[in-house]
Amino acid sequence: LPNGARLTIPPGSLHLKQTVTFELKYRTQYIDEFGKVVPTPLNPGIVLVGDSGRVGFYEVRPSRLVFKKLATFEIPIPSTVTAQGSNAMLSDADRQRLKLFYFDGFDWQPSAGEFVRDSTGREFIRAVSNHLTVFTLALDTRPPPVLAGSLLTNITLDKNPFTPNGDGINDNVIIQFGLGAGAVVTVRVVD
Repeated sequence: LPNGARLTIPPGSLHLKQTVTFELKYRTQYIDEFGKVVPTPLNPGIVLVGDSGRVGFYEVRPSRLVFKKLATFEIPIPSTVTAQGSNAMLSDADRQRLKLFYFDGFDWQPSAGEFVRDSTGREFIRAVSNHLTVFTLALDTRPPPVLAGSLLTNITLDKNPFTPNGDGINDNVIIQFGLGAGAVVTVRVVD
């Protein structure tokens, strides 16, 4: 696997004889498998990062397909990054703002993930996704939403309804939401 990255695919996620490739490509400009240039994020608060003047793109192909179950990605964090043409050491604050983003065919979207430092000192972003697409690490410098009203906002589900009955169809769901302030969030699923 590329550059110490890990992709863990749960059993039953793929059809038999289906091959998935996972590789790292460093580019100054990324061109996808269809010959289209993948743009930089539309929101200037999302900064693609890399090393030695290039962005590291992780390809999971064939693109535009999905796993039946969520796969886990572990993408190592480089000690230095190139962001907007300058090379710099990552600060601790930067490490906390790093996220795994995926390209949805139009723009870069955040994938649910977290910063992890294991007992050996290895640092990585761990995220889950069911997409087969292009991923990259990016600094999310967008300001947190201003608390004006509800603490919990913009709740979205990637599958609604989802059916966790073990048949491999819509068994998992990704829930995204905005918080107006730091909080512990508990999710309960009811029938």
